[in-house]
Amino acid sequence: MLSLKELAAKYIDSSKIYKFKTFPYYAEFYEYQFGYIRESAKRVLEIGVHKGGSLRAWRDYFYNAEVFGIDVKQEFMIKDEERIQTFLCDQGKRDELEIFAIENGPFDVIVDDGGHMMTQQQISLGVLFRHLVPGGAYAVEDLHSSAINKYVDGVLTTHLLLHNMVFKGYVKRDKTWQGAMTDDEIDFLVNNFKQVELGASEKGVTAVIKRVK
Repeated sequence: MLSLKELAAKYIDSSKIYKFKTFPYYAEFYEYQFGYIRESAKRVLEIGVHKGGSLRAWRDYFYNAEVFGIDVKQEFMIKDEERIQTFLCDQGKRDELEIFAIENGPFDVIVDDGGHMMTQQQISLGVLFRHLVPGGAYAVEDLHSSAINKYVDGVLTTHLLLHNMVFKGYVKRDKTWQGAMTDDEIDFLVNNFKQVELGASEKGVTAVIKRVK
């Protein structure tokens, strides 16, 4: 049985330079984080499809799971591949995410490798964390986007939001400190997360948020 790092080497297109350089490191971290549900996972979701390489890696890694991908671009949709389904869905729109999750969830694992804007990351986390199974894992990939100006779109950075949640045990209820998330979304996240772990290297940062069982 191949490791996730080996599957990444098999499927990630080396022409997608940044992804090709970062995912091998992320793969080792994810294998550590997701290994406990490799066999039992039934539904896995990735936000961001592109050429579909990571979806294929997830399909082979989670060998009993149906893998779902969402993206805003029609040209990234994948057809007629075993255990992979892709959907047009905007991660920055709550109504679209909610409809998709109700129809296709709940999910054992969710990986956000979408647009990386703070608003996109936080809306997706706020909506989809409710559709994560108890004991499941939610990854926010490329969390270092919180330190890159073009991704910081007028709300609290996702890194700082998670930092406050973990180390202060709450997120202050005002529009400055709760980012793009609603009061109900913040409450559910704070009351239902078990832990947050960061995987970091010179190539990037990813966060995995575990939900309580």
